[in-house]
Amino acid sequence: MATSAERDEELDNSVGLAKHLSVQVTQLKEDEELDMRAVTLLMWKARERPELVSSVIEVLQERHSSKKLLDGVEFYLPQLVHMLVHADSLSEDMLQEFMLMVCQVSMHFSFLVFWQLMGYLEDAQPELENGKRNPNQNTDIYLRCSSLVYALERAVVYGDNSEVLELEEQFQSGEIDKANLDGQLRQLRLAHARKLVSYGKSDEAFLEGELLYKRSTRSNPFATKGWKQRRFAIKNRLLLCYRIRDGALKRAIPLYAAEIIEGKTHRTYDFYFEIREIHTGRVFKLAAPNESTRNDWIRHLRKAAEQPPLIKPSDLVDAETSVAQNERHQFFQDELRFVSSLTDISELMRDTEKNDRAGALKRACLRLGKDFDASKGLYVPLKRSTAEFEGVIDVDANHARAFSTRERVPVLLTFAVGGMGTDIATTLHAHYGEGAVQEDASLGQKIASVLMPLQRSPSSIWAEEQELTREASSMSRMNIPSITGVQRVIAKSNDDLRQEAFMMQLISFLDDTWSDLDLNLWLQPYRILPTGRTLGLIEVVEDAQSLDAIKSEYYAEEKRNVTLEEHFQRSFTMPHEVAAARRRFVESMAGYSMMCYIFGVHDRHNGNIMLRNDGRVVHIDYGFIFAMAPGKDKVAHTNFSFERAAFKLTNEMVEVMGGVEHPNWQYFKELCTRGLLAIRDEIDTLETLIEVTGYKSNLPAFNQPGGGVKRVIRELRQRLFIDLEDDEIEVKIEDMIAKAKQHRGTVLYEKFQQRTNGIRPIF
Repeated sequence: MATSAERDEELDNSVGLAKHLSVQVTQLKEDEELDMRAVTLLMWKARERPELVSSVIEVLQERHSSKKLLDGVEFYLPQLVHMLVHADSLSEDMLQEFMLMVCQVSMHFSFLVFWQLMGYLEDAQPELENGKRNPNQNTDIYLRCSSLVYALERAVVYGDNSEVLELEEQFQSGEIDKANLDGQLRQLRLAHARKLVSYGKSDEAFLEGELLYKRSTRSNPFATKGWKQRRFAIKNRLLLCYRIRDGALKRAIPLYAAEIIEGKTHRTYDFYFEIREIHTGRVFKLAAPNESTRNDWIRHLRKAAEQPPLIKPSDLVDAETSVAQNERHQFFQDELRFVSSLTDISELMRDTEKNDRAGALKRACLRLGKDFDASKGLYVPLKRSTAEFEGVIDVDANHARAFSTRERVPVLLTFAVGGMGTDIATTLHAHYGEGAVQEDASLGQKIASVLMPLQRSPSSIWAEEQELTREASSMSRMNIPSITGVQRVIAKSNDDLRQEAFMMQLISFLDDTWSDLDLNLWLQPYRILPTGRTLGLIEVVEDAQSLDAIKSEYYAEEKRNVTLEEHFQRSFTMPHEVAAARRRFVESMAGYSMMCYIFGVHDRHNGNIMLRNDGRVVHIDYGFIFAMAPGKDKVAHTNFSFERAAFKLTNEMVEVMGGVEHPNWQYFKELCTRGLLAIRDEIDTLETLIEVTGYKSNLPAFNQPGGGVKRVIRELRQRLFIDLEDDEIEVKIEDMIAKAKQHRGTVLYEKFQQRTNGIRPIF
C-alpha cells in the first residue's frame, strides 16, 4: 500500500488533484447508476472548486426521482446537510435546490432533513432552553438553518401542485410517455426549488418594528429584569429579537411551536400581549405603542404560527392555499407533533420519581392513545423513504417500559401498525398530493388519510418504474388493512444522539463492505433518528437481551454465576443447534470485535452488549468512540482507562466459541484478519466521512484535546496499519487477539461496573 508520505505528496499536487477530480466528474455523468458514496466524497474533495461541485449536483438534479439514488442520499444525508450548513465554498444554492427537489418527491425525506436541521438550529440558537446565553451561538448559522427549514416546508406544501397533477393525468391517458413526464416534472420541481432558494435570500420580513419586551423566565432568579425596547422581525416562522444599538440577535422565538395570547391586561401597558413557547413553557411579554400596532403584530404572528407557510411576505394578504396544500401542511405538522410527543414522554419520566414512573408512563401512553387519530396516517419514521409504509393504528400502554439511568430515562413504546403494500414516499404522495384531496372538503377534514380509499395512483413518483406506474394507474381504490404488526421504538431525551447516529452509519458501512465481499463477519445496524440536539428515536433490537439481564435472571433464580456456555447449552438442546449457534456467535464476535477496534469504541460493559435468541451478539450505546472512554479526562485527555485492550474478549466468550483448541477459534482469527484487510481498502471513504462530519462539529468525539478531527483520522490510520503491507496484517491480528483475551483491564472494568452500577460480569 502507498505510504502516508506518498499519499500526502500526491494530494499536495493541486494540478494533479484537479485533473483527477475532473475525471471523476466525467465518470459520474456516464454511470447509469449513481454511487452516492462517490458523489459525497467527490463533493467534499472538490469543495474549493465550485465548477466541479456544480457539475456533480447537476447530475443529482437530473436523477432526483430515482428510487436507488434516494436510498443513497438518505444514507449520506448527515454529510450532505452538514456541507449545506457549514461548507461556504460549496455550490450552496444548487445543493439546496437538489434537496428541495427531493422534498417535492418524498415528504418522508423532508422530515429527515427537518430533524437534521433542528439539531443545527438548537446548536446555534441565541439562548439555551433554561434562558441562559448560548456559548455556541452563531447567528449566521441560525438564520441560515431557519431559512432552510422554512424553504423545506414551502416545498412540501406548494411543490405538488395542479401542474404536476395535470402532467400525471396526461401520462396516465397516454398523451405523454414516461421520459417526457419525468423531464417536465424535473423542470417544474427545479423551477420551484430555485424560487424558494431565491425567496430565502431575501431580507424582507413579514413584519418588523420596535416593541417593549420582557421575558418572564429569567436566567438569574435574583436579578430584576425590566422592560426593554427591542427591534423585532417575523421571518421564517421565527420572531427575531434584536438589540437596537448594534443589531445583535438576542433571542429567537419559534412560532411553529408557540401560542399567541391576547386579552390579558397589564397595570402599566394598555396594548399588551404574550407569546408562550409550548415545549419550554417560557413566556415572552410584549407591549405595543398603540392598539393598531398591537393588532397588526398579533395578526401577523398568528398567520406565521398557525397557517401554511407563505411563499413570500407579500402573499400575506391575498394568499390562498388549495385544500390539498392545507392537508399536506396539516399532516406535516401532525407528524412532527406526533414524534415530539414520543420524546416528550421520555422527558416527563425524567421529572417523575423513580418509584412512580411505571404508573406515570402508562397514564402518558393512555393519554397519547386516547387523543390519537389513526385516520391521519401518522407513522414512526425510523425507516427509509423506499421502505414499506406502516401507519400507527393504536398505542399499547400495557407494554411501555422506562429504563432509568442517572441523567435520562429512555422509554420503550409499542404501537399497533397497519401496512399499505407501498413504500412511504409513494403512500404519502398518493394520499396528500394534489388531486388526492376533494376540493369541496372543509379545511382540516382528513379526506386523504391512510384509512380512506386512495384517490391517486400509488406508484407514480419513481423514475425507474415505468411499467409498474402504468399498471398502477388503473387502480382506483386501495384500503389499508387492519393491524398487521407491532412496532417498538425507544424514545430518548436529554441526550445528543447525533454521535451515535454517525457511529451507526459507520457500522452500516462496515456491514455493507463485508457483505459485498461475502465475508461472514456479522453486524446488526439499527436505525437512530436524532430529532433535535437532545432528542431522538432508536430502533429496538428485537429478540435479544443484554448479557447483564441474562446473568441477573440466572443469579436471581440460582444464586450463582451461570456462565455463557451454560446458557448456550440450555438454550440450544440438539448438538447441531449448539454448533450452529456457536458459529453465529463467532461470526458476530468477529464483526463487533473489529468494529470496536477500528473505531476505538469503549464502555463495553454487559448492559451494552446484547445476546440474540439465535446466539449472535449485538452491541448498543456508542457514547464513547474514537478512543473516548469512561475514566478519560475529557479536558486534559489523560490516558487512564480500564479498557486498554483492542476489544472485549473474556474467557467465557472464548469458551462459547469452543475454546482455543476448537476450529472456531482459528475461524474467529481468520475472520478478524480478513475483515480488517477489507476495511483498509476503504480508508479513503472513512477518512472523508470523518472529515465532513467533524468539520466545525460540536460532537464530543471531534472535540477531544490533542488534535480534534486530525487526531481521530491519525489514530484511525494507525489502527488500520496503513503503513504496513497486507501480508504483515495477520501477525498483527494474532498478537492483538492474544493480548485482548482476558486482558487485565477488561477484567477490572467488569468488576468496576459490578460494584458501581450492579452490572453482572462476564469473566
